[in-house]
Amino acid sequence: MTQEAIKSTVTGYIRPIIAENDKELEKNAKISLVTTSGEQYIILPKGAGNDLLERLNANITATGNIFNENERSYFFVRDYSFNDDLEHEWYNDEY
Repeated sequence: MTQEAIKSTVTGYIRPIIAENDKELEKNAKISLVTTSGEQYIILPKGAGNDLLERLNANITATGNIFNENERSYFFVRDYSFNDDLEHEWYNDEY
């Protein structure tokens, strides 16, 4: 059963997720936002969340809607900003 989405702002690091079951795979989720306290929000690959697939390990502040399903927290990211300008520059380098 899906709960109502809550508008939230979360700061953390973009990390890859390893699907423990088919729920993440059904949602095509590949990354999560992990806070310094260890909370994990699985980022849905919609909206601004698509941009974050190429930003692994980036420290960001994201705003959007969070909902819980099957004891997991999912994050529909609407906007985000990088918390370290140098890190942001590094991610934009072309090789």
